[in-house]
Amino acid sequence: MKRILITALLCFLLALQSCIDIIEEITVNKDGSGKVNVYLDMGSFAPMLSQVDKFIEVSFYNEIKSAPVVAAKNLGKIEGLTKIQPVVNESKGVFGISFEFPTPKHLNKAYYMLLERKKRFWQPGLMKAREEKFVRRNLAPIIRFIIKKHYSDIKDISVLKYISYKTAYKFGRTVSSFKNKQAEASWSNQGVQQECTLYDLFNEKELNIGNKVKISGK
Repeated sequence: MKRILITALLCFLLALQSCIDIIEEITVNKDGSGKVNVYLDMGSFAPMLSQVDKFIEVSFYNEIKSAPVVAAKNLGKIEGLTKIQPVVNESKGVFGISFEFPTPKHLNKAYYMLLERKKRFWQPGLMKAREEKFVRRNLAPIIRFIIKKHYSDIKDISVLKYISYKTAYKFGRTVSSFKNKQAEASWSNQGVQQECTLYDLFNEKELNIGNKVKISGK
């Protein structure tokens, strides 16, 4: 039993060498409507974590598995959101949520709900979407706050080096420019994406994951 447990723990540590992706995709149409996909892709880490769970208590894994269903239930309270779909694929290690929104206002309500933040009336929206411009506030301070909140649950903060945070904005129209120099054009210049690790996001206070994108409208 002891050897089995040690083997499981070694598999767990080796699995940490593979990258875990947190992926956020936002598609914005010309009229301000769009679709959101937010998901966690554990890749080769998933089966290892499942094995470890048989021998040691991994409570956060159960939270991850239930999070999409909880998120879908909460998003269902926002009138106007459609096609709300939780994604739970334990065999592939993919957990997330997708939904469609009719206006930028609905998008902001959804994000405040997902981040478990209460919007005050004086606070600006997290995102603005117009026909020729898309603005995304820098969410790094909020993400750092969430990490600090669970800091005591992280035995080794360096594990965050293996968790990649990817953001992608798709417009289906040509992007003429964007402000964040750490981002790059993608999808034949009809979108913008950016990638960093949670470790960098947590430690580099100047790291900005917000952006201002100008769209040609064509």
